Amino acid sequence: WSLKELSDHRCWLILKENAFGAGEVPNGLQHVGFKIAQRCRGLPLAASVLGGMLRNKGEDEWPTLDDQLRTLKLGIQSLGGDEITVVTEILKLSFDRLPHPSLKKCLAYCSIFPRGFQMERNQLIQLWAAEGFLHPRHDMYMEEVGNECFSILLDSILFQDGEKDDYWNVLNCKMHDLV
Repeated sequence: WSLKELSDHRCWLILKENAFGAGEVPNGLQHVGFKIAQRCRGLPLAASVLGGMLRNKGEDEWPTLDDQLRTLKLGIQSLGGDEITVVTEILKLSFDRLPHPSLKKCLAYCSIFPRGFQMERNQLIQLWAAEGFLHPRHDMYMEEVGNECFSILLDSILFQDGEKDDYWNVLNCKMHDLV
């Protein structure tokens, strides 16, 4: 079986779902969001990652991301038919756009685990804290900072296959295979 590329519209639906969930898309973001979806080259994983990158971001982040994608030259003519290269470049962009350097350290730390290893959320947060990657803020405890870091990495699709409890809290997950 050979899977075909998704249409730009289907990529937009995936991107929109990952960015807003069931929420409404502000009118000003429809056009730029569809342009971003077109840059996915029909790859659902690319749409998921880009949507995760835009989750909880302000309207000014959308055109900025579109500009960054344009400079990656993700067009068919520049990368041939290499879907892995496109997704890898988008995952790298997701890593580069992480809002805090400590998040990069937390993600890099996860590389000590073997491929496909299920990382337990609370244990991972404790390990990050023990390594000194988490810095408590005056209004947040260390565990809250760790949970925030975990959620950002999960939203950025750098973590995947999260197992959830009855309340939809992610209990464990693994690093994305391509990270």
